[in-house]
Amino acid sequence: MNAKLVNSLAQIIQTLTDAERKELDTKLSTLAQNSKITDRSTRFQQWDRLVSDADAAALKAEFAQEDIIFAEAILPEYSSNLQQEDYA
Repeated sequence: MNAKLVNSLAQIIQTLTDAERKELDTKLSTLAQNSKITDRSTRFQQWDRLVSDADAAALKAEFAQEDIIFAEAILPEYSSNLQQEDYA
């Protein structure tokens, strides 16, 4: 932003009442959140354009297998922890 614009905005903000400043802050916060949502949506659209369905399916299968391996490795420990909690 150029310096003149920033100075003008600062002068305007100084003239606002507390309620007006709070309202401005709320609106700016909402605008920032909407911008983040738009950025996230754009990234998903880019992903969809760049990654083929076959590549996406391969990634999904790879992570699914890793999830199964992890779950099978942790299941005995989890089960014994549940039993300990039942007897506590």
